[in-house]
Amino acid sequence: MSKNKNPIQGLTLAGWIFLIFAILLVGALLFPTIDERKPHELFAARTQINNVVVALRLYRVEYGESLTGENAYLTRTLHGQNLRGIVFLASKKESINRSGEMIDFWGTPLRFDISDPKNPRVWSCGKDRRDDGGAEGSDDITSWR
Repeated sequence: MSKNKNPIQGLTLAGWIFLIFAILLVGALLFPTIDERKPHELFAARTQINNVVVALRLYRVEYGESLTGENAYLTRTLHGQNLRGIVFLASKKESINRSGEMIDFWGTPLRFDISDPKNPRVWSCGKDRRDDGGAEGSDDITSWR
């Protein structure tokens, strides 16, 4: 009198939702995210990078030309050592190394590409401290992604 019913065919919408949630939960526990950076580290690095990009753009607006040079020179200039003494960027002491370079959360100097003056590119080498040029899939933290 009772036929063998396929248990999957008898699931309600709530049952399907629960099943999908359970599968996703087990997957998340078994396969943790590859990105091991902590949210506060990412936030700190992205905030710093965005602030530097804004400072570079403000410099360009103020002086009518892009700021070029190495990290230490950019750091000094953006922090007020320029012709008009304008502070375009304020940083904590911990974010500048002994060589006068802006460094990221992990202590690695920030990288710059100012070849396109309207869109300066700034990046952190990330937790692995290896410069991958901001390549897709790397742990570099960039101003353009």
